[in-house]
Amino acid sequence: MVQLLQDSQRHGNPQVDDTPFLSDPDRHADSFPRPPYRSKCSHRRISQRDRYIFFDLGARNAILGLHKQRLSPTEKGSLFEQWVLLQCLYFMHAEKREWKFSSYRTDGGAEVDIILDTGKKILALECKLGKNVSESQMTGLRSFQTIAEKPVSKYVLYLGETRQKFSGGELAIPYKEFLLDILPAI
Repeated sequence: MVQLLQDSQRHGNPQVDDTPFLSDPDRHADSFPRPPYRSKCSHRRISQRDRYIFFDLGARNAILGLHKQRLSPTEKGSLFEQWVLLQCLYFMHAEKREWKFSSYRTDGGAEVDIILDTGKKILALECKLGKNVSESQMTGLRSFQTIAEKPVSKYVLYLGETRQKFSGGELAIPYKEFLLDILPAI
């Protein structure tokens, strides 16, 4: 696994993608795949690659050598996204929720970090490591809604302190409020 992470970093991608070695959960309990969302009705080209998530962010950073340097804003954002996903997974496990999770990315660049399918509806979550959110950051959530087969609740989880409602019905909400109030109420 260490070699795979180091090879991945050399190629500019600290999140290991398309690695058959890591796809066997019995062999690697410290990582798991986040599959792409698959729509049955869309003709839009959706990227069909699993992204691997590691349970221990510190070990991941140490293996990649990131503990020796300051993290870039992009890397901090990636870690925030991964941390939020882990919190959602821990909640699902603790509450015995049979939700499915995935991610969404089109070949055109639209993406949503976390898709949680609760059975009755879908939560589309975009994670932003910042205190401000703008209308222009809603394109991935809006793209996803056009191909979803169930009602979609669209959230941007961020470090700000207030809720913001956007023209397409998206809600930017402090991540703590989402994790402590919204997620348990679903």
